[in-house]
Amino acid sequence: MQALNHEAACRIYRDALRTEQGDSLRGDREIQALGTLIDLADDLGREYGLVRALTWAERIVVRTETPAFARGLVHYFAANAWSGLRHLRRQGAARLEWEQPEYEREIAHLRHAKKQLDGSRDISRRCQVLTNLGNALDSRGRLVEAIAEWDAALQLDATFAMALGNRGMGFGWYGRVCYDPGHRLYLVRAALEGLTAALAKGGGQMMPDARQAFANYKQRIERGFAGSLRRKPRRSVRRRRWTKAETAYRRWCAHQRLFLNDLNDLGPSEIGMADVLTLPDHVTPLDEGPTLIGFFNQLKQEFAAARWLAYEGLMSDRVHFADRDVTLINTLDYPAYSLRAEQVKLAFRSTYSLFDKIAFFLNDYFALNIPERLVTLRTLWYDGKPSDRRLRPGLEGTQNLFLQALFWLSKDFFEPEMSVEQEMEPRSERTASVRNELEHKYLKLHEILVGRPKGRVKKSSFDHDRLAYSMSRSDFEDETLALLRRGRSALIYLTFAVRVEEARKEVERGKKGVLTMPVLTDAWEDDWKR
Repeated sequence: MQALNHEAACRIYRDALRTEQGDSLRGDREIQALGTLIDLADDLGREYGLVRALTWAERIVVRTETPAFARGLVHYFAANAWSGLRHLRRQGAARLEWEQPEYEREIAHLRHAKKQLDGSRDISRRCQVLTNLGNALDSRGRLVEAIAEWDAALQLDATFAMALGNRGMGFGWYGRVCYDPGHRLYLVRAALEGLTAALAKGGGQMMPDARQAFANYKQRIERGFAGSLRRKPRRSVRRRRWTKAETAYRRWCAHQRLFLNDLNDLGPSEIGMADVLTLPDHVTPLDEGPTLIGFFNQLKQEFAAARWLAYEGLMSDRVHFADRDVTLINTLDYPAYSLRAEQVKLAFRSTYSLFDKIAFFLNDYFALNIPERLVTLRTLWYDGKPSDRRLRPGLEGTQNLFLQALFWLSKDFFEPEMSVEQEMEPRSERTASVRNELEHKYLKLHEILVGRPKGRVKKSSFDHDRLAYSMSRSDFEDETLALLRRGRSALIYLTFAVRVEEARKEVERGKKGVLTMPVLTDAWEDDWKR
């Protein structure tokens, strides 16, 4: 930045600060001034300005007269402010710290902005929010979820260069950590395609530093994979004759991105229509059998079963014979009673239980030595009482980004002692309430819930149960699909976390001269699954 430009920026920054302190603006002008203050404070590295801007943003958001679109813009600007604070406060080794309150607030504001701006005609702003959310998730190892956000931006605008470029870099990273050479080639090709498209379509959308980063990454891929890129990638799925029913099921899974297969993140193509994800090679003591393999098999099978239950419950349009002659009384509030509805409920319950089972796996594999009865994915990472908990000894120095991905994913689950400021996922409390009602109380689904209260109410009315937690069937189905996608992400991060840890252990064994012996294992044949 030239001296004159710097002086001008400082002058405008001071004017924006005075505007915030005077609090004299309202409406679009106020929000525009807030965005200007945050942009300049970030560019100039002024932490004080960013903190003041966040206080200003809070005042705007809580006003009842602030419309949804304006509230979404404020959340977007607040996320930018927290991002600026994160980069100012977390430099060098601090960038890898596990606990980062600035990052938590950035994610939360971006998710609020995404919700508030949904349906807006300002496509460019929505693409910015989705792209930034993808970038933020990606920075902490949550690669699978990041790709979904970049794809959502590209569904709105297929030429949005920042989403194309960041997704291209994401696929490049995915290819590096993928432990299947054939899959790696597909991912790297997708990375090149995205980076090339971003550089071609960027135009005035991209800052010079972003364009340079995309160009440099593209050159690195072309140099690193020069030989393999000339080869034709092999097919990932051994194609056999699928029935019409199986074809419909596989296409649905691919479209929903629910296959345990990294190639499914490329989109709903045939190459990703198989659950090929397995644990990477790992070393165990001589006197121990394939314990971890067996455990992962079970996790994978439970996920596949939950996915099928969800599919049947969502897609079937016929009354099942098991529902016939089951006498139920019409409660006149459009209840959803059917085997199909119960199948989706079972899918939700089974998927939710996977996360604590993943924690059980991590507790053993990383030798955290937590008593089994205390192991949950939400509390796995901490030691001490909830009021004075701290990161578990040994984790802070662990530079396993995919283990951190699971750590940050766990923060999307609600805990009763959490404050609003600690929530990264705005709907986490509702998800937790639904699960609690489903397991222990009375969750009631309704085909129609327009004009009726949602959740639990204290008093009965003619069309609402006081004992029921009421929810529309479509909302619950959306909640179940979102949970399934999160479960898939967690299983992928688990395998990558194991791979990173095994690579670290291999280096240590090499230094100590420890020898290992390979043991070959066969796949469990499909015909044996009866």
